[in-house]
This record gives sequence, C-alpha cells and structure tokens, in this order.
Amino acid sequence: MLPFAQALRAHPAYFAAAALQAAVDLRLPDQLQQPGSLAGLAAQNGWDLRRLTALAVILEELGCLHRLPDQQWHWRACAAPPQPQVRQHWGRLAEVIASGQPLDSSEHTSAYQLSMAAAHAQPASEWASRWLPLLPAQGLVLDVGAGLGTWSRAVVDARQKWRALQVDSQPLDSLAQAHPRIQRLTADATALPRLPPVDFAVSAHLLHHLGDAAAQLCLQQMAQALRPGGWLSVVEVFELAGQPKPNVAHWFDLDMALYSPQGRVRPLAEVVDLLVAAGCAEVNWRILDAEVGVVEVWAKGVG
Repeated sequence: MLPFAQALRAHPAYFAAAALQAAVDLRLPDQLQQPGSLAGLAAQNGWDLRRLTALAVILEELGCLHRLPDQQWHWRACAAPPQPQVRQHWGRLAEVIASGQPLDSSEHTSAYQLSMAAAHAQPASEWASRWLPLLPAQGLVLDVGAGLGTWSRAVVDARQKWRALQVDSQPLDSLAQAHPRIQRLTADATALPRLPPVDFAVSAHLLHHLGDAAAQLCLQQMAQALRPGGWLSVVEVFELAGQPKPNVAHWFDLDMALYSPQGRVRPLAEVVDLLVAAGCAEVNWRILDAEVGVVEVWAKGVG
C-alpha cells in the first residue's frame, strides 16, 4: 500500500492522465453528455460495473464527472489527457473495464513483495510496540497473507518467547528471511490448514486483494484459530473523512480494479461488521496513517 501511495504522490500527473485517457477510450464524454447511470452504461456496453464505478469516482475527484441524485452521472468539460499515453499498466484501464479481466502482475511479484517489506518495516515495528503491553510473555502469532512476514516478524523480534506462523498463497520462502521461531506455510487465505490455537492473528494489507465472500471467510477462519481471549488485528487502507487530494483510497481502489480479480477498498464499517459476524468481541479501530488512510481494526476472540 505505501509504495502505491508514494508513487501516486510523486507522479499524480501520470495517474490523472491515465484515468482521463480511459474516459476518452470509453467515450464517456459522449455517453454521459446527458445524465445517465453507470449501471445502465455498463449494461449497454458490456462493461464491468465495479471497475467503471472505481474510474468514475476518480473522474469525479478530477472534476470531470458530476454525481447527481438517483445514481446519475454527468460529464463536465475537462481537459484532454496529454499525448501520447503509455499503453501499459494504468494505460490499459479502458481495456480492463471493458473486458472485466484484470492485468497479470505475476512477473512483478518478487519486486512487489520486497518493496512492501521495506516500506512497512517501520510501521510494523510501531504497530507491534502498541500491542506488546496487551500480549502475554510467550505465544503464537498467525500472519495471514503474510507476504514476507513483516508484521508478525515485528512481534517475534520484540518478544523472544513468541513464535509465528506466516501463511501466504504464494511460495515466497526464497525471498523471506529465515528465522528459527518463524514457520512459513503456503496456503490460501480462505482455506487455512489445521492450525494450533493462536494467541494473536494479524492480516495486514490483504483484504483489499479479496472478493467479498473470500474476505468474510478469511476473517472467520482467523477468528476460529484464536484461543479464547486472543486478539485479531486487521491493518488496511480505508477512505477517511478529510483526506487530502489525491485521495489515496480512491486511487488505490482503481488500482485494485486494474490488478485484482475481485478486490476492492472497503468501507471501515464493513470490516467492523465482518469481524462482529465472525464472532469477535470488543471490536474497535484506530488510525495508523491519516494521510494515506491506513487504519487498524482489532477485536478479541471469544472462543
């Protein structure tokens, strides 16, 4: 998440031009010259509504689209994107919206994971320090969608009698630094293997990659893995009131529309409701990074 936010803040003109070019490619200035609904537009053209909506929110922020009552949208006069537009990555937004098929980013997996680990090392350390007073002297932390294990490793590094189980769908052992008290497992976040009871479970920057059913199942399985009284922590990006433009949550949601089959940035209240539905108690949240919109939602397992 942080690498994307950094790229957005460093190169806003590129991302804005890509969004505008997608609007031109999809002929939105013509198709929304008169107010219309995105659902109707998607149905008429065979487009992916979820992805079209993510683009519309960005175009609204750029001042090109105006959202009217009753789910109507109207195109405003807007400068044409600079030419030429690079037809890679974000330059393929229109193609992805039209087809409903995300881009394949597998060739960048290693670089992405290394970048995430480096960017999140300090935030994870600060996050772990907040938890230490609430955790027992020894225990087991489950890290789901662990990547290279940055968040659970911060707990293990801070507590000599803690161990970690790091689970990720991708086999990243060759990239992750080995540790005698850390075990890595390759498994899907929605199909966790049989695990011993854990004292602490964390999911950091995972849910936005998952579809709705998968996100619900992931949190249910994490809650079920907890010992009675254990804690569950979810670190995610959310849209917060008063965020400066460019609103990272909006742009990151469009990035998920580009690269993830079903992922999206969820409202904070939705994740709170998912934890309650998973059987957790004492659900609460706190802002970790107000500028980017990173929030931790945590809860206690009831066994």
